[in-house]
Amino acid sequence: MNTEQVAQKVVELVRKQAWHEALDTLYDKDIVSVEARTMDGSSPETSGIKGVRGKVDWWLENMQVHSFQANGPFVAHDRFVVQYDADVTEKRKDCPRRILTACVTDRIGSSSRAMLVDLERVKDPFPTVAEVKDRHVQHEHRIVRPPLPALENSSPAVAGSPPTTIYS
Repeated sequence: MNTEQVAQKVVELVRKQAWHEALDTLYDKDIVSVEARTMDGSSPETSGIKGVRGKVDWWLENMQVHSFQANGPFVAHDRFVVQYDADVTEKRKDCPRRILTACVTDRIGSSSRAMLVDLERVKDPFPTVAEVKDRHVQHEHRIVRPPLPALENSSPAVAGSPPTTIYS
């Protein structure tokens, strides 16, 4: 499979929350997974399919997923990005939260590296029209015609015509 086909399959399986199937069919045994951050201060990097399977198992045991969306994939050469948007509750703490993450996956030879990046949802990233300060400066614009060529070689009808006017 090429990178785009792998990326499409990842999105398809993630949307079905078929985590183990994705691991078994798409990822190399030497995969490296890098979390955006860890809750317990441990290393964010996990190497090998067994370690990544352990992360998936931890997720399934500890999180109640209310909704999970995958947007993309966005493919560029041998990399792709999938943006995840999840509403979850940590089962032990009964603490609901929203997770907005992008997963950047590199295919390096036969192995792959998946790096998760936390995204921050920004409320109203663009100002409204009322919030934008008017920086427009009034200018007077005039259109000026270029001067006519020398009239000495012109016909007598043109030579007697009035001079060119300036339009405003």
